[in-house]
Amino acid sequence: MCRGAGAGAAPERVNRVQNVDDALRRLASGRASCVVLAGAPAPATLVAVEAAARSAGVPLVVVPSDASALPLDITPQASTPLVPPPQPRDVLDRVRESLERIDAQVTALERHVDAAVDEVPSVPPSILELLSVRELEIVAHVEQGLTNKEVGARLFISPHTVGNHLRSIYRKLGVHSRTELVARMHAA
Repeated sequence: MCRGAGAGAAPERVNRVQNVDDALRRLASGRASCVVLAGAPAPATLVAVEAAARSAGVPLVVVPSDASALPLDITPQASTPLVPPPQPRDVLDRVRESLERIDAQVTALERHVDAAVDEVPSVPPSILELLSVRELEIVAHVEQGLTNKEVGARLFISPHTVGNHLRSIYRKLGVHSRTELVARMHAA
């Protein structure tokens, strides 16, 4: 943003200069508060002006050649921000939109959980007391006909661990195979 001569002073005008040499002279003399280059300056010219603007602490704006018809004689207002602050109503509308998206996500998650709960087989209370939560998870997957490898992949454990859990389940329930396990779960 182009600045005035000092705090509280009226902002300087940014005037079009005839050539790059004039711009460099104004920068060197401290008479420029902003540099606007219109068109497509040569790379060497751009580097020279950029270096002079940086050493003078002056902002540099490069306007593309297709926008060179824009007026370059401007008087910036020191108190006018480049981007206006958001209005309270806009902020409130954005918050409401965010809350609506969150509410929709929560509703979808609740439906997903309800569907998952409906898929869990009912387990008799006597078996619930005998088996751990992990063992009940394994039983539910075995009832679906999954192999140890498939159960392990779903529960992020090794097939060997699934086998250990199954041996423990068989011992606790007094069964000797998957078929007997499934029959016991449905009979209980």
